[in-house]
Amino acid sequence: MVDQLRIEIKGIKELQSKFKVIDSELQMAVLEGLKNGGEIVTKTAKNRVSVKTGNLRDHIEEQSSYIQNSEARVTVGVKKVPYAARIEYGYTGPDKLGRRFHQKPRPYLRNSLDEKEREIKTAVETKIKSVLRRYA
Repeated sequence: MVDQLRIEIKGIKELQSKFKVIDSELQMAVLEGLKNGGEIVTKTAKNRVSVKTGNLRDHIEEQSSYIQNSEARVTVGVKKVPYAARIEYGYTGPDKLGRRFHQKPRPYLRNSLDEKEREIKTAVETKIKSVLRRYA
């Protein structure tokens, strides 16, 4: 004698549909949380960077944000300031004019990210929790 167990689940298509909505909302929540984190890093880096003219500080900004293949990414950096990397990482060697430099690093971006890591995680967690509470 073969025992059989039959289980019928009603509403599975509706449940799958709801999961798709939740997945989409969670991805957006993560991106929003990361954008908030990017703002935190931007503000911290602007306060941390050494200022002579203010040009470098004024060009620290969120450069891009996107969701692709379930990966959310926010990039904070500097554009149009050729010496930005020299300040962050330091530089030893000649420039285009043949002048020699031994410039020590004065990190402002990476240190800001490291310093604010916990706040960034909290920003992302807060956004995720707000989505999950709506479906609990």
